[in-house]
Amino acid sequence: MSSENIKMPGLNDLQVSHTLMLREYLTKYPRENCDYTIVNLLVWGLIYENKFLLYKERLIIFNTRHNYIFFPIGEELSPIELSELVSHFKEYYPKAEMILIPKEYLDEHPDFGDFFEIREDRDWADYIYSNENMVTL
Repeated sequence: MSSENIKMPGLNDLQVSHTLMLREYLTKYPRENCDYTIVNLLVWGLIYENKFLLYKERLIIFNTRHNYIFFPIGEELSPIELSELVSHFKEYYPKAEMILIPKEYLDEHPDFGDFFEIREDRDWADYIYSNENMVTL
């Protein structure tokens, strides 16, 4: 059953018609990362073929182009529950991996590393610039 040609049950295309759902989740569970803005999810979602899944009342965004599972939007899941979620995705997308894990979550869950390999990817860092560098542009 680990064929990427088989559609994962419950995984749907993320479309403009889902704006209200996105707004409800992101208003109640805001994220600091720019990847979680409604505009970015929808516009970049066209390029990266974003899908969504409702899992245990959490909103899960999935980038099918790179097999990235965005950290869930909703009430916090334990590291073991996140591991189960990733395992479920891997049944259909063997290269699936979770991204955008908030630092606060890692600080609160030192056992996260028992379930996942943690690595920082500077290519996914938000745009943070030094004021001095901006002035000298």
